[in-house]
Amino acid sequence: SGKLRLHPVKPMNATTNQPSAKTLSINTKILDNQTEINLKKYDRSDPAYAYAQLTHDELIQLVLKQKDILAKRDVQVRELEDYIDNLLVRVMDATPNILRIEVHPKKKAGKM
Repeated sequence: SGKLRLHPVKPMNATTNQPSAKTLSINTKILDNQTEINLKKYDRSDPAYAYAQLTHDELIQLVLKQKDILAKRDVQVRELEDYIDNLLVRVMDATPNILRIEVHPKKKAGKM
């Protein structure tokens, strides 16, 4: 960086760097065609149809909302599991006979 350049630097022309309106129009058409190709066509009866119409940002928001709902549901499931565990312990303490399973069930009288 301390050395002097031996070759002169040609100044950049501002108009050379900007694409023409025709180039921009062609690029836009190519992008539109690419987007149309990338979008899968969904039948209205397909469950994915509702999501295919959403933007990327809307899909992200939906995923985050679903993630929050699942986290809350996990907490509720854990609370219910704890409740059932505590209830089972109370039943075992109060009336353990209720949980006993007979090894040899009594035979009913009847025809053989």
